[in-house]
Amino acid sequence: MTLNQIIYDLRGIISQQHLADDTRLDDRLLKEWVHTTRAVWIRRESSKGGWQIDRQITQDVHDTLEVSDRSKVSNLVTGGSILRSSTDIPKTIELKNKSGIIEVGPVEKIALPFSFVPLHRARTFASGRFNGSAICAFLYGSRIYLWANMTNESFYKYIRYIVVNGIFEDPTEAEQFTHVDNTPCYSDDDEYPMNSWMWKFAREELLQANFELLTKAPEDRDNDAQGQER
Repeated sequence: MTLNQIIYDLRGIISQQHLADDTRLDDRLLKEWVHTTRAVWIRRESSKGGWQIDRQITQDVHDTLEVSDRSKVSNLVTGGSILRSSTDIPKTIELKNKSGIIEVGPVEKIALPFSFVPLHRARTFASGRFNGSAICAFLYGSRIYLWANMTNESFYKYIRYIVVNGIFEDPTEAEQFTHVDNTPCYSDDDEYPMNSWMWKFAREELLQANFELLTKAPEDRDNDAQGQER
């Protein structure tokens, strides 16, 4: 299902059950409820034993890379260089004992992904006997960085784009990214990263969690309007 189809489905239920005048509900509010319910559901499911990540709930964002100084302070230059994503990566859902970023790799479909590691492991990465030419990716702040124990020339010359696969808290934030052919990575008419069966159960939680707001918000707005007229 697309997000537009989900919102249409949600409005139909609200109207049929007379929970509220659905014409008074802004699509932006309904979408926020969907994002929040999805995040809570996935977070809860990820804490269960044996849970496996379903690629259908993940998204790919494509980004160009830029050369950055290795300094932690923006106005201090160390002279050392590192590759990083040119755009902030959307915030991921907090999973239990697992990163919300699933994979970072080149744009080639059959290319092996980079090793995605925490910052403390990136500091000593590629120092072993057999991984001297390996590339790792790590998250620092909101950017993805690439690091390898190679010369700058060989490392920076060939890598221009990356694909980040993740479980993002707000899937619509992927629309700020474009594929290499300049088509957007997301629109509300694309498949929403949530299984259809998941939505069937999650929508009940959404309606229950927001029932009070649904039933009282229109009345409160009418009362506010009457108060202003007086």
